[in-house]
Amino acid sequence: MINKNVIKWLSNQRRKQLLSVKKKDLSKLTKWVYGKNEIYHKSKKFFKIVGIRINSNFYSKKRWDQPIIVQNEIGILGIIKNIKTKKYLLQAKVEPGNINKIQISPTVQATRSNYSRIHGGKTIPFLNHFKKKNKHFSLQTEQAFRYYNKKNSNIVSYVSKKIDLKPKFRWFSKIEILNLLKKKNLINMDTLSVFSSFIKKRKTDFPLNNKKAITKWKNSLNKKYFLKNKIINLNLIKDWNFTKKKFLIKQIIIFQ
Repeated sequence: MINKNVIKWLSNQRRKQLLSVKKKDLSKLTKWVYGKNEIYHKSKKFFKIVGIRINSNFYSKKRWDQPIIVQNEIGILGIIKNIKTKKYLLQAKVEPGNINKIQISPTVQATRSNYSRIHGGKTIPFLNHFKKKNKHFSLQTEQAFRYYNKKNSNIVSYVSKKIDLKPKFRWFSKIEILNLLKKKNLINMDTLSVFSSFIKKRKTDFPLNNKKAITKWKNSLNKKYFLKNKIINLNLIKDWNFTKKKFLIKQIIIFQ
């Protein structure tokens, strides 16, 4: 059961954090360059959208084209843990694509363009805890169907001193987090990614397969399957309509 104080805090954040989202035509996006080859920001930062052509024997559909996001930056997904209270510092974060507006996110969730303030936005709170060298980090790849070779640095930073918090930040106990996980679309995927990267082994563990067996299985699959890809111009992608308004797939692509 979710703590009443947590519910109250989330309700307050939903009222305070205002966000209005409106869809716009691709060609009318401010400070973005729309062209037949790619779509990119005028600063040449953030990300760009290009076409990609795939050839593989892994899926039922052997060859296909699609738009994909290219972002040659390693983002920071960082969570601060207090070693005295054993609590984790998370934030209520609003993002345009969220189903329920507010989701509980890592202490820091930002790309290099974000924390370099290319967009002219505010400074990122607690960023200094993650920019210095930290042995508690894990480099993880982003969703590969949407991003091309994108990686994020998952980091846990340990503190013992008191930290001044802004209203959208809150300390969470392990029990509170476990209860929040039972609610859909409340803890975001980046928070889950950081926690998953630092799960400690139990003193007694009984894995279904040992590391040697898993490595052998993985190597056998690498020999059996292949996947080749190459970047292409947006106007060359097959089975998609690329217009000034949007990308529209002509037919349903099924992967099995």
